[in-house]
Amino acid sequence: MNFCELFIRRPVMTILVMAGILIFGLASYRLLPVSTLPNVDFPTIQVTAELPGASPETMASAVATPLEKQFSTISGIDEMSSVSGQGVTRITIQFALDRDIDAAAQDVNSAIASAARQLPATMSAPPAFRKVNPADFPVFYLALTSDTLPLSTRNDILVFQTSPLDEDLEVVGPVTVKLFVSSSAPDTDFTAKLVDVYPPSADYPAGFDLNLTDGIVRARYRKSLEKAELMKPGEVTEVSIELYPTANLFKKGHRVRLDVSSSNFPRFDVNPNTGEPLNNHRRTAVAVNTRPVMRGARRRRGWPGPRRAGPRRSGRSRRHRRSPP
Repeated sequence: MNFCELFIRRPVMTILVMAGILIFGLASYRLLPVSTLPNVDFPTIQVTAELPGASPETMASAVATPLEKQFSTISGIDEMSSVSGQGVTRITIQFALDRDIDAAAQDVNSAIASAARQLPATMSAPPAFRKVNPADFPVFYLALTSDTLPLSTRNDILVFQTSPLDEDLEVVGPVTVKLFVSSSAPDTDFTAKLVDVYPPSADYPAGFDLNLTDGIVRARYRKSLEKAELMKPGEVTEVSIELYPTANLFKKGHRVRLDVSSSNFPRFDVNPNTGEPLNNHRRTAVAVNTRPVMRGARRRRGWPGPRRAGPRRSGRSRRHRRSPP
């Protein structure tokens, strides 16, 4: 008697065994763990290019199109998408799962170099790329606001603000902010934002802060975009922040405010503050940035010194800002 003959001669037993296997399978299937977001590391690279003042249409035609043409020659691309906004273009390239991400990064770097001659000469910096994992992208963003705590009261923002204007003030053209700063890190960011502060009114009982323009400088490129030069921790150096051109009429009774900080995420990418090669860093650090204020320094009329944050020291006062990792 072989194994199959036993089930042929006893059909009732065969039916009961099959029914038991079916019931056991259905019960086990309902208990199997299923991940709605499986942890798959897709080889993906994101390229960011900036052209201050350019419209989304210009960014798409003059920046995104030449880059996409060069990227399309790279083998192993499964999907490529781009998003163009005011002065910025982001291109996301997803490769096949069997594609080595380091080799793909080298191909992307070569493609950017090949497309450099076709890009506008007025670009403030060459396109940058970094490795990303789509599984790490947030499912949703949560924004928090406060009706009682204005942004200018945060201790990581250095605020310069005039008194209420005695007459209308018109500001038209590019804006440049020059700072003398030091940092505990070899590389960090400095950001600036020009704000029109509206006085309290019937529509806005607490007043209103209108953001006009902003900009950022990465310290390693403070002297030249062609050659990176890291900072010496603790040494005072000069940096210039180029803000986007603007045209605004500050009405009588309004205030002119300038916010200086070390990060403006997600508007700009976060600096790891370690001095490692960009888009290839392995660690992050907290940078303590300082703007020294010397006694006896001249102040432009109407512009008071920065609001204090911390004890005053002999000979000079300092305002510290921490840049998030």
